[in-house]
Amino acid sequence: MTKAGTIAATSLLLLGAGALPAAAAAAPSTGEAPASILDTSRCTSLSNGTLCVRIKDARSTVEVTYSKSAGGAVTARFGFNYQGTDYNDAGAFSINAGETKSYAWHNLDVLCNSVVGFLSVTGQRRFQTPAVSDC
Repeated sequence: MTKAGTIAATSLLLLGAGALPAAAAAAPSTGEAPASILDTSRCTSLSNGTLCVRIKDARSTVEVTYSKSAGGAVTARFGFNYQGTDYNDAGAFSINAGETKSYAWHNLDVLCNSVVGFLSVTGQRRFQTPAVSDC
């Protein structure tokens, strides 16, 4: 279980089953929080690392993460596409092998539409994640 999943599951235990919709409260216990409250993410493997996008916080946050496992330092920018519009991070950053960096956009209303995360690497190209939706 992810850390966020553990926090969500712990929060549910503190709230009690009465705080859940009837369908979730009636579901058999598997030790996992219901899928509808877990973070939703998609990742793609790149030649020098892994790029992921995640929708979290009840569809109000989109987070893009890149874990660089090999190769030389690069300068890049994070972004995501939602309903045909690109949203970019606050500015370029450098990343070296062995590092993980991420950027999150808050106070969104993503609804049930797909989000695609991307990493634009200076002098190279734009790398994209598979689309993710939490519906």
